[in-house]
This record gives sequence, structure tokens and C-alpha cells, in this order.
Amino acid sequence: MDEDEFPQGVKLREFDDYDSLRNDMFEGVRSELSRVFPQSYGGVRMELGDVDYDGPDRFSLKEQKQALLNDKFLARRLRGVVRLFDEKTNTLLDEKRMTLAQVPYVTERGTFIHNGSEYTTNTQARLMPGVYTRRQANGELETQFNPKVGSGSSFRVGFDPKSTQYRMKIGQANLHLYSLLRDLGIPDEQLKEAWGDEIWERNQRKYDSRVFDKAYTRLVSKRAQKADVSREEKQLQLREALDKFLVAKKVVERTLPNMMDLSKAASWRARWIGKKAAMETWDQYVSQMEFAPDFDPLEMVKIASETEPMRDSDDFTPDLDSDQMQEAFDAVYGKSKPQLASMEAWPDEWINREADELGWIEWYLNYAAGRRTDDDERQIKRWKSMKARHGAQLVKNPTPRRAFALRYWAVDPLKLIEDDEARSKLEKEMEDYKAEKEKEFAEKKAALAQGSGPFDFYEEGFVLGEEDFEDYE
Repeated sequence: MDEDEFPQGVKLREFDDYDSLRNDMFEGVRSELSRVFPQSYGGVRMELGDVDYDGPDRFSLKEQKQALLNDKFLARRLRGVVRLFDEKTNTLLDEKRMTLAQVPYVTERGTFIHNGSEYTTNTQARLMPGVYTRRQANGELETQFNPKVGSGSSFRVGFDPKSTQYRMKIGQANLHLYSLLRDLGIPDEQLKEAWGDEIWERNQRKYDSRVFDKAYTRLVSKRAQKADVSREEKQLQLREALDKFLVAKKVVERTLPNMMDLSKAASWRARWIGKKAAMETWDQYVSQMEFAPDFDPLEMVKIASETEPMRDSDDFTPDLDSDQMQEAFDAVYGKSKPQLASMEAWPDEWINREADELGWIEWYLNYAAGRRTDDDERQIKRWKSMKARHGAQLVKNPTPRRAFALRYWAVDPLKLIEDDEARSKLEKEMEDYKAEKEKEFAEKKAALAQGSGPFDFYEEGFVLGEEDFEDYE
């Protein structure tokens, strides 16, 4: 996460970043002392100015050793000018520069040296009750609901872009969120508005009635659970359990500002409306695109077929030659060449098990040969979305990997680059990238043939954003 993404006033550091801890301590003491003045008592006002540290800001290992050997206290002197004023006349009565504090020095080991001994402070980080969202190591977002002790069970909610499903994790249980919300009585229209039609439909198709009872045993306290009660009674108990969920107001004000501030809520709502309008405009643009792949799939796989490809125009000329077409098929399905853009394997939910198990290219083969199915509209929409989204991104940032990803989808990437110089540069980079990957593939294959050990021929490949996962089989 970039620093400009942090909430205002939040600064993060690693637990073992003692340099930052030391600087934060020094600055914190200096700022706090400056903040609490002026002070008044008995008609006299005390002011503090020119607050700063004397001496070096770091102690070497040699100096630390001397402090240990000589029973010294390792610290920095914080000094400032103290001024006394008569409050009635505002006359300066006295002023003096003096030491305000001896601020302990944190070593590179996270320790303090005091009277010749080295100390460390054991601390335990504990989340205050609240709602926290974090980006996980895999890049995906997850929200943790951490209630006040005794007011409920903690749980986490996240979205899996591979399966396009919302999940709710309670302990070791990984529950389907849509199933629980539906059985709690949340209207589908409300979820559809929050998630969008497409995500809602995919979650709705995975409805699992068993989730309700699993959530009941985990969210409702053991003492309140009843064996022989109706589903309606369980629903009421579940709702009551969630209603008792207590969090700290000051935490929620920071982590969920739109819920506590009407102006922020209005701003966020306006942004959502704008995003939704942009999505609708994008969908309209994609739907109006012509389905016109840049090469013929039958030539791509060199299949001898008596059925001629079906096209709206007789003057179709492929942009890519047969060798280029063949390499995509060999890489993705034959695994006899390096994958230059694709992932190692398709998740099951991306594959239509009733037809076209090899994915989009197999569907395209059959479609071009004349077959028509109920899946055609979806597959054509996927191609349009792939070309529109990644074609636009290629124009902004022409990389070989994205170029090969488009080629795998029967889109000629070079055709999208209008500038001659940029097009030539990308073509050269694609050639170099392909040669490098083919060399790596050959070396791994040779090593495997010699019995040097197991190798994974196929790297994970082209990494997409969360909204892009549906673009690949």
C-alpha cells in the first residue's frame, strides 16, 4: 500500500524497524512537550520555545559498549528556552535555556541501556474492537470484524477473484457469504445493488443451504444455542447475535468514515454512482464492438476440416501467420512450448465441463467451424472484454507479456499500436522475450530428461487485476 493510501494521521512501520521507532520516540516527546505549553499558575504564564535535542542523533556500537562498561544511561538531552511572563502586563519576568528531558535511546537491537544494563520491553499488539481492512500478501483485500470481548465472535470477509465468490471466515470455517445473507433475509435486490448484477448472479448460483447452520453454531453463543428450534428461531438468534456486536467508536470513525460522517458518506456515494455510470458506459461500448478476431482458428491448429470457417465477410485476411497461431495452442494446451502469457492451469469454475473443456480457443475452433451453442454469447462477450480492456492497457504500456496474452485471444497486438516506432520496438521486445522463454523452457526440459529433478515447466504467467480474472479460461 502506498503512503498516500493511508488514513490521515496514520504512519505504519515494521515491528523490527528500530530506526523508525527511535525517530518516532524523539519526535513524539519533542512535539508533546511543545504542545502542552503555555501553562499558567498564580498570575504567571510559562512559555516554552526553541525546543530541540543537543548532541548527535545516533550512538555508535563503541559508544554503546562504553555506556555498558561505565554504568551509564544512554539518552539524548531535550533542551528548550523557558520564559516566565506576568499575565496581567505580559512583561517578561525571566528566561532560561535548560534541559527538559533525557529521552532514552533505542539501539539497533530494540533495547535501552540504563545504568550499565541493557533492557528490552516486551509488548503485545492487540487490536481494539473495530472493523479493519487490509491487503493480504496475495494482494487481495480482506475485512476483519473484531468485536469487544464478550459481545460476539470475530470473523473476516473477503472476495475471491478466482471464483468470484464472497466468503466469510469464522475460525477455520470458510462460509459462503451470499448463502448466509440470503437465509438471514437480506433481499437479493439489495445484494445486487451492492455487488453488481454479474457478481450477484455468480454468487447466487453457488447458494448452499448448509451454510446457515454452520454460521449458527459459530456466531450464536453456546449457552444460547438450542437443539430443537425452527429455522425462523435460529434466524432470529443469528440476527440478535450480530446486533450485539460492539466496536469502539473512535476506531470506526477512522476505518469506516463514511458511516460516521454525512459529508464523507455523500462523497463516497457520489463516487460509487460515477463508477457505476462508467461501468454501464463501458458495458455498452463492449457490447457494440464487432466480434472480429484477427486470425482463423482452423489455421492456428492446422486442423484439416471439410467445414469452411463461417464469417460475415469473404475478404478476411489473417494478421498472424500459421506458426504464430500454432504456438498459442501448443503452449496453452499441448504444453510443448513455453507459455508466454497464460497461467499454468485454469481454475475449474472457468471451464465449461459440458463442452469446450480446453477453454476459449476450443470454443472458437468449434464456433468458426459452424457450431452454435447457448454459450456463444458469453464467450463472444469475453473476447470483446479482453480486447477492449487489455488492448487499451497495451496502448498505454506496451509489454511483451500483455501482447502475447492478446495474441492468445486471436488479437494482433501490433495492429493496436499506431505509432510506427513504438510498434517496431514492441515487435522486437516480443521476439527477445519469446527467445528468452524458449531458452529457459529448453533448459528445464533437458534437465528433466537427465533426471536432475522435478521442474515446473509452466510459470504462473500473466498477472491480472481482480477485475480481469474472468478474461482467462
